Parts: sequence; C-alpha cells; structure tokens
Amino acid sequence: MAGEGIYRFLLRMPEELRVRLNDAASGTGRSLNKEIVDRLEQSFAVAPEAAPVRINGEEHMHRWKSRRTILVLAAVVAALAAALGGLISSGRTHDASRTQIQIAQKQIQRESQGTENGGPGGESNEYLTAQRQFAEARTAPTGLVDPGAYSAAVGALNALAPVGGAWDNITAVKYDADHPAYRDYFSNSSGGSGLVTGRITGLAADDQGHVYAAGADGGVWRSVSGGGGWVSIADSLPTLSSGDLEIAPDGALWYATGEANTGGTSYVGSGVYRLTNPATGTFTPATRVGGDELESTTIGKLRFGGGKVWAATLRGVWSHSATSSSGTWTLSFAPNPQNLPASLKPFAQTTALADAIGTGSSASDTNAPYKNIANDVAVDPKNANHVVAAIAWRSGDAYNGFYETSNAGLTWTKVNPTGAIPANDIGYVTFAFAKDGSKLYAINQSPTLLNKVTGTVNSLLDGIYVSNNGSPAGPWSRWPSRRSSPTRARR
Repeated sequence: MAGEGIYRFLLRMPEELRVRLNDAASGTGRSLNKEIVDRLEQSFAVAPEAAPVRINGEEHMHRWKSRRTILVLAAVVAALAAALGGLISSGRTHDASRTQIQIAQKQIQRESQGTENGGPGGESNEYLTAQRQFAEARTAPTGLVDPGAYSAAVGALNALAPVGGAWDNITAVKYDADHPAYRDYFSNSSGGSGLVTGRITGLAADDQGHVYAAGADGGVWRSVSGGGGWVSIADSLPTLSSGDLEIAPDGALWYATGEANTGGTSYVGSGVYRLTNPATGTFTPATRVGGDELESTTIGKLRFGGGKVWAATLRGVWSHSATSSSGTWTLSFAPNPQNLPASLKPFAQTTALADAIGTGSSASDTNAPYKNIANDVAVDPKNANHVVAAIAWRSGDAYNGFYETSNAGLTWTKVNPTGAIPANDIGYVTFAFAKDGSKLYAINQSPTLLNKVTGTVNSLLDGIYVSNNGSPAGPWSRWPSRRSSPTRARR
C-alpha cells in the first residue's frame, strides 16, 4: 500500500501472457503479483556495481552509468524474452498436462478472485476487472437507448456466421457463497449461506403445483412438482434479464424482462411476454406483448386490475390490455417526460404528455435514465380506475414520492403523505392493497440512509407503513405498531 514502500499500478498485458503467468503462479504456489515481481527482480541480478572513472583528476560516473543503463535494459529485455520464451514453451506442456487435468475434472477457474490476501491471480486480476468496469460505465453511450435498438442488435447478432464445433463446460462448479476464494470485507461470505442460487426477481405459483421462477439474468424456469426438477422455458428469448413474473387472472403467465436494479450487473430487457399455456408451453419471441416500445429498459412490477395490466418501468408507468398480446403499450405517466426518447411520443396516453416527451433536457443526458423510475404500481380493489404509483430514484431526487390517478391514467397527481412516513425521505417503495382495498401498505427504503457517509448502516429499510383508509395521502402509521408487535407480546 502507499506509504509502506509498495507502489500500485495497472499493468496491461496480452491475455495469453496473463494466462501463462497465472498458470506459472499456480504451479509455484505464488500469487500472480508475486510471480511478476520475482521475475522482474531476477532480471536485475545481472550487472555488477561500476567503479568510478577518473578523468583529469576527477571521478565521473555519468558515461559508465549510461553504458550500465544500456546493459541493464538489455539484460531486462533478454530476461523477459527468456521468461516469455519459457512460458511459451512450458505453456504448451503445461496446458497439455495440469491444465488438461483441471479441464477434465471441470475444476479450472481462470478468473478466480483469489484469497483475501491475494491468491493466484487474486489482487491483479480483481483490480484490473474493477478498473475496466469503472471505465466501461463511463465510456458507454450516455442517456437512454431508443426502443428498437435491442431488436436491431439481436438481429445483427443472429446474422453473424455461426462457428462450428462443440462446446464443453469446464466450470461446472456449484456456487458456494462461503468459499474461501470469495472472502472479502464487503461481502456476506462466511455467513453460512453455503451453496446458493443467484438473485430471483420473479416467483409465481398456481393451485396445481406449478411453480415458476425468474432469475435476475437467468430467464424463466418451471417446476411441475412444487419446487423440484426445474426446466428452462425462456431460452429462445433475446434476453434472459428478468424484472417480474406474474400469473394473470385468466391463468396466463406474464414475464417482464429487464431487471429493475441500477447496479452494474443488471441489464435491460426486450419487453413483456405472455404465455397462455404456462404449464406446458415455452416463451418465444412471438409471445411478446405489444411492439418494441418497452425494449431497452427495465421493468420492476406488473399489476392487474380492471382488465388492464400496469407496468412500473424505468421510463414511467405503462398499461396494456390484460387479455391480449396484440396492440401497443400505452405510456400513462412519467414525472419528467422531457428526459424520455422522442420516439415514445406515439405511445403517450394524452396529447399533453406526448408534447412534453423529449423536450427541454435531452434524453441523452447522463442522468436521464434516473429521472422517471417507477418502482411499483397498485390497483385499488374497490375502484380499478384508482391507481397509485411509487416513483423515485433510490438515491433521492426532487420527483421522489407517491402519485395517484382516479381516472385510469388520464391525469396524475403527486400526493403529500402525512403521518409517520417521512414525506421528504421517500425512496424505493413497494405497495400492497388489502384484499378489500380498506388498507394500503408500503415498504420504504431511505435515500438518507443510502447516502450516509459516516457511521454504521445495517439496513437501508426506513420502515413498513400502513394507511388505514387505503389512501396514499394517509395518515400513515408505522406497522406493526409497538402495541401489536409480536416481539413485544412475547415479552
């Protein structure tokens, strides 16, 4: 570390060389960093100390140092050439021996994160990966990607000539969240989770024992035995990024693509898909609902009511018929329509909304994707024309808050919630109406806690609240109350 006599820097090298160095480090039991440092140190142990040269009664080192520098540089080049030559020659035999055994045993891990103190390839590869991700996030196209771009990219991909040959899986190792190779201070490793799956962003079940699960980046899976024998049913779709999975009142399975998180491992989707025979069928591109208007975005929730399905997306609130896949989606509300692509104008529910789309601030602004985030929608069971929406950027923004419509989306009003819920600290919120619509529940994530610079934050959860009259305006009470808390009752 800086200040302790160690200088850190980013070293670029060909991938083939990195792999050979990594293999050499594994063979000697050293980290990749240690392997490189040792080879460099060995290359300098070649030139003796020079004696001073006396000219006209004075000692001079300059010319001899220049010659010495040349000799040292030549020696370094020769040593590196020899090292590389050794790696190239040994790499062939090494690949044919130990590496092949690893491949045969399906245990090879080229991209190991190493151990907490830097195992083979640990520190350097992890640091390089972080630098690449940092740069890519800032050199990618800013702003929003137009609808239709995703289909165009998939079309270009499918037009490429296929390469023959069979592929073998060489990393068939189950994911162990407590594996020593993943121990670091910011993870939950050693927490006792053991073998785990990835993020599940959608889960649905019917009353016949069919269970459907959507992985964050793994598509949709079906179990006909209540949770075993999983079979993939969405592999033919152009994306496997999942936002939500819901069974509609008519029994159809709706799949919203595009994981609604803003992290570096979340990806946009290609729209919403509807499967009328989920117990036996599979999703295909032909099962898409509408056109490409919901491409290149993320979708957090799908909610049904009054013959409609409502979608909470990165680009506002949308709606569609819940009984058909034909016809386009309708953009019902966006708090900052000027930050939407102008190509969405034809889908606006009202003329006023269409006129506002793509004006003022450009959709190419760096912050444009964060200006219309709808996290959830809820349809009032008493009145399907009454819909509430939780719209907010989790890190905080002026538009954060609750919105509602009483005329099925023609007009929307921002609500000022009263009571215990912090109106000035509304972040990522999930809604739920009571079955009879008498109560409205909300789980709120706090932007204040998320942005806290100092101190310990064990959770970003602000709290769970209930509006006992079913109105988003409240008054809201913290739920469960102290009086009804099960923990307090046991005491």
